[in-house]
Amino acid sequence: MSVFSIDRFESLRRSGMSYAQISEILGVSRNTLKSYARRNPTKVSKTHSSCAFCGGNISPRGKQRFCSNTCRYAWNYTHRILDAHNAILKECANCGRPFYSYPSSHKVYCCRECFLIGRYGRKV
Repeated sequence: MSVFSIDRFESLRRSGMSYAQISEILGVSRNTLKSYARRNPTKVSKTHSSCAFCGGNISPRGKQRFCSNTCRYAWNYTHRILDAHNAILKECANCGRPFYSYPSSHKVYCCRECFLIGRYGRKV
């Protein structure tokens, strides 16, 4: 790996840059960078110092993006893809209101109250 500066590669990788971005800067193949990183994992690990959801500090244990499972679940919920491209419009079996649902979902009610009324005939 004498073709490029290993120190520069390691510092760019630690700063959060991708292999593609670094390969353009250093003028080296992306696969060469990946091979070096695979052989020397402790030197060039890409670290996340703050949580992707709340911005809190993350303890340096492996490749974590989130500080807790709560933040991970919350991030996944806010970044779910439910729009006109992959959701279907259904009609509630109780009140008749339209609502969006994933195609694989077997939902027939728009909300919990409609489910209870439709299933048991009353609110429980």
